[in-house]
Amino acid sequence: MGKLSNRRTASTRYALNSRLIPSRPTHAKAMGRRFFLGRTAGLIWAASGLTTPIAAGAAVFKESRPIGIQKAAFFDIACQGALLLAVGERGVIARSTDAGESWTTQRLSLGRSLTSLSVTDRLCIAAGHGGLVARSTDQGASWQVLQSPDLQQLNPGKDAWLSVRVDSRGRIFLTGAFGKFLVSQDQGETFKRLEVFEEGFDWHLYHLLEDRFHKAWILMGESGHLGETPSSTDILDLVKPGDAPLVFPASTMPYKGSFFGGLVTPMGSRLVYGMRGRIFRQSSPLAAWQEVSVSDPYSWMASLVLKDGKIMLLGEQGRAALSDDDGRRFTVQRLATSTLSAACQLENGNVWLAGLDGLQPALGLNR
Repeated sequence: MGKLSNRRTASTRYALNSRLIPSRPTHAKAMGRRFFLGRTAGLIWAASGLTTPIAAGAAVFKESRPIGIQKAAFFDIACQGALLLAVGERGVIARSTDAGESWTTQRLSLGRSLTSLSVTDRLCIAAGHGGLVARSTDQGASWQVLQSPDLQQLNPGKDAWLSVRVDSRGRIFLTGAFGKFLVSQDQGETFKRLEVFEEGFDWHLYHLLEDRFHKAWILMGESGHLGETPSSTDILDLVKPGDAPLVFPASTMPYKGSFFGGLVTPMGSRLVYGMRGRIFRQSSPLAAWQEVSVSDPYSWMASLVLKDGKIMLLGEQGRAALSDDDGRRFTVQRLATSTLSAACQLENGNVWLAGLDGLQPALGLNR
């Protein structure tokens, strides 16, 4: 991998203490696909070789002794009505059906950390390290690991999945380490790999944003990689015959660091964010990307559009950046003591936070 690998290692290692990002050692493929999870104190280590295999088609979750929701690191959370689901370190899944009044926890017997979660009325998908993808069709009450031969063939090294998205059509999109990008149109029974940007592309892909306002898509990754489909263009419309790469028209960005996520505001503007507190905004109708200045340079990991229209970004050291003017300006406040990785808002207006110190209500917002 030579110079190319060494060049990328620096930006990836910077984010290890806050985002579940695979390290990129010079000989990554010879390292047994070991991934390091950064925490404020110490490291949580998940290695694909330390777990017991599960037979194809077997139920993969089993009840374990209770795991306190403030005793484990959680990396994503989603709301659906009064339902709360969260995923985290070493395969833990927490579930509440009463808006967070009480919780049950399960642990995936594979023991690999789950980094991302997508929830719809009919389908829940969780994904994470070791190439793990799990599906629930009963709102997270029970789960099964997807054992599709496609997953084995298209990700033979069991590289980590960093984001999962179930879109408005029920399609599953997986983005992950070393340029992995898969799509399923049958609830995970089969998958197809999409080459993106260029043949042989192997930079990490962190987030896929569905822009329903403009009927478009934005793909974000490390080293400033950010691509947009034209308005009213479905992502699969870009697929060409044969094995040609799916080409996302690249955005001209004045920044070459990693983008960890993005959102579309209620007014149709776009925001993308990532390392070192960098935030970029694209107004509607779509114009050039402009950087948004924020007082504190904390890396931003996730975001949420609140029911009152405010925008919230979540990041390192428990910081949250709030905007009430469509993302033009932000004020920063502290909602927790350590890095926040995700948030969701219930129908009653209460916001729940996920992070390295577990799950907690956002008391500074829930008034």
